Amino acid sequence: MIEVEKKFLLDEAAKKRLIEGAEFISKKEMHDEYFDDENYSLTTNDIWLRCRDGRFELKDPLQNQKSDNRFFNRYEELESNDEICARLNIPSSDSMREDLEKAGYKPFSKYVTTRTKYKKDGFTIDLDITDFDYGVNEIELLVEREDEMDEAIKRIKDFAKKHQLTLQSIRGKLPEYLKRNNPDHHQALVDAEII
Repeated sequence: MIEVEKKFLLDEAAKKRLIEGAEFISKKEMHDEYFDDENYSLTTNDIWLRCRDGRFELKDPLQNQKSDNRFFNRYEELESNDEICARLNIPSSDSMREDLEKAGYKPFSKYVTTRTKYKKDGFTIDLDITDFDYGVNEIELLVEREDEMDEAIKRIKDFAKKHQLTLQSIRGKLPEYLKRNNPDHHQALVDAEII
């Protein structure tokens, strides 16, 4: 599946408008640990490798995201260890953590997010708050094919307009974490025009 999402910072009034009439899905804590090598070769290429609650995931960008639709993130999500190792071109064994360590990938951030999830009009709405006191909210659609991404972006824009949300560039949880805790890595992402 391909994830198309837009992040928003919401005040209480906007949040209320957004979730009014929405179906509550869940509230849970997520423990995220992100990995990269010492040269930041993944993150400076907009590739995000994490272990969330014990399961590894890799978000690999689709198309050139430095376009007029840069406000919208479009990633292929890989969730099996074999797929991730193949994409990273590293050998796969029974221990993903060991495979990554042997290939030079190490954790560079670790934090907990409380996520409240809703569904509304076919959209997934995630309201997140981290243990380092940063909140970000996402409106997301999943599509099966790349040729469906532009329509998904249009639908998200229309949904946001309907709910009086402002389209602007928002720093995600991980870039905010890096800005606060690892300025060198954050600057590398700025220099690579990832954030």
